[in-house]
Amino acid sequence: MSKRNILAGALLAAVAALALSCGGNNNPSVPSDTLASDQSTLATFYDPNTHTTVTGIQDKASEHPVDLFRGSYDDSLLAALLPSGAARSAINVYLAQFDNGPTVLFDAGLGAEDGILSSGNIDPAKVTSVCLTHLHPDHIGGLLQEGKASFPNATIYLSKTELASTRQWESTSYVSTLWQQVLAAYPNRIVTFADSALLFDGRVQTIPAPGHTSGHTVFQIGSCLIAGDILHSQDLQLQHPEFCARYDQDPARAVTTRKQILEYVRNNNLQLCGAHCYDFFIKWD
Repeated sequence: MSKRNILAGALLAAVAALALSCGGNNNPSVPSDTLASDQSTLATFYDPNTHTTVTGIQDKASEHPVDLFRGSYDDSLLAALLPSGAARSAINVYLAQFDNGPTVLFDAGLGAEDGILSSGNIDPAKVTSVCLTHLHPDHIGGLLQEGKASFPNATIYLSKTELASTRQWESTSYVSTLWQQVLAAYPNRIVTFADSALLFDGRVQTIPAPGHTSGHTVFQIGSCLIAGDILHSQDLQLQHPEFCARYDQDPARAVTTRKQILEYVRNNNLQLCGAHCYDFFIKWD
């Protein structure tokens, strides 16, 4: 099994024609007003079959301590797999530009001071929609700046199941009132969808992926699967999906879902786009 980043170097000319593109000031084929500009923290995949450009953008580099996974499967194997005591990770968002269509952000990151909004990798005014995999703070923090909506023209999409279940477990340690602030900051701009819905004229398929949260959702855009928190460590969980992070609300269900989603990715020859993977696009040959 091999993993690789997909940088669409040969397709930059086509990407540059879109409102969203990957590149830098030293690349004359990329216009200066593109949404994404720092190649060290992003990568772009172009799907010619669906005429869609998907760009992975790192909100924050990070790592997870081995203790995050301890007790979920086989601790001796865990120690052997992560001898340094930590797993390389990240916080990523994904931006999709559909030819002659909307610009959609998938998750919004942590909202750190040095994150996606402050870096200039995203122009908030050009984002028309934000689709959320779930309502944990490291996926919705970027929706707010000083308590106000970060994306003035965006509609927020989230699972009906996720919203209902969040209201039930809002008192748990990892859940803050941030999601309530987000809903308040986007009045009349919240759209909830049912399981397995089609969005944006069928361009995006929602796929229920419960376990991490009850309403955790992944999104398929052509040959890309926006996988949210299916993985917290690509080095560990791609090979051993039985390991769970403590953040998983229902560990047993999370393991089942992780195996099903990974098998779906393999069988359909998809690019796996994980919110906590250090590779933006992962594919099995």
